[in-house]
Amino acid sequence: MSTKEKQKIQFIGERSFKNTPTIISKTQLDNNYALLKIYKEDILVTSWEGDNRGVIFKLDLKSNKFKQLINLKEIVNKNISLADYQFINQDGGDFLYFVNISDSKNIFIVAKNEVVEKYSTNHAIQRVNFGKEGVFTTTWDSTISPQYFKSNLKNRITEPIPFDYSSKFNYSGILLDGIVSSDENYITITSYAQNVVLIFDNNFTFIRSMNLNFVNPEFKFNEISGRGPVINPNNIYPNIHADLYKKHLYVLTNDTGVFEDGNYYIDIYDLVTDKYLKSYKFNFLAGETPKEIKIIEDKIYLLTNKALYIYEKN
Repeated sequence: MSTKEKQKIQFIGERSFKNTPTIISKTQLDNNYALLKIYKEDILVTSWEGDNRGVIFKLDLKSNKFKQLINLKEIVNKNISLADYQFINQDGGDFLYFVNISDSKNIFIVAKNEVVEKYSTNHAIQRVNFGKEGVFTTTWDSTISPQYFKSNLKNRITEPIPFDYSSKFNYSGILLDGIVSSDENYITITSYAQNVVLIFDNNFTFIRSMNLNFVNPEFKFNEISGRGPVINPNNIYPNIHADLYKKHLYVLTNDTGVFEDGNYYIDIYDLVTDKYLKSYKFNFLAGETPKEIKIIEDKIYLLTNKALYIYEKN
């Protein structure tokens, strides 16, 4: 029996199921989509596969299908595979900010179907979060410790963010890597591998960490001479995705730590009190796995490998 089969995610206490989300709509997908975004009520995705790489799609409400909105390969005149992207309304106009996986030190800015600027952060961007006032980015240093940066959108100055938490872990850049989310008050990084959430304020200052309501699974590295640490393939990952809305953190997880298997939940935490509040349980057909969530007002948008679901929270 493998380590993955032996380990389970040990939730502390019992989950609280006060109510069940009501499904509003389901959109069957014709491709494998990722990077779900909501902008001005438009539902957007992209893809990392084949000719769809570098294309942003918008859900057409009449046909209930995703259709091409913008092809960044044609605008930039190079191969694009999006690390992340975000539309931002500035000075009355819509600007698209994005990072290309193969050109990860640079942030592209597109408006009216042309590149209006590209500026360098001088570090390889691993995770990114775009806001109206600035860009939050993460990377690793040579010791595989995390580094965090803020880039001002007006003067294009990139500065390091003081951070002193990572000394608690070996190879903390790996262990603390996770999903970056934000609302008007906070930026959070929810670790894929640990029960740790890093919390920054809206001025990009690290303020504290929070523990999610489960016991950390064992996470191993294989030491190989001359190569540095190699992640043990039997490690499990408690957290699939997360989103932050009005000081509440929504964490998509399951009870196995194996992406394609188990019972799936969204656990909800209050960032003011750092307390677990309640959970929602979701059931899917065989072969269907949830990938991402977005929370907007009373709606949960849940993207799987086969469909996009919209739920009312209740």
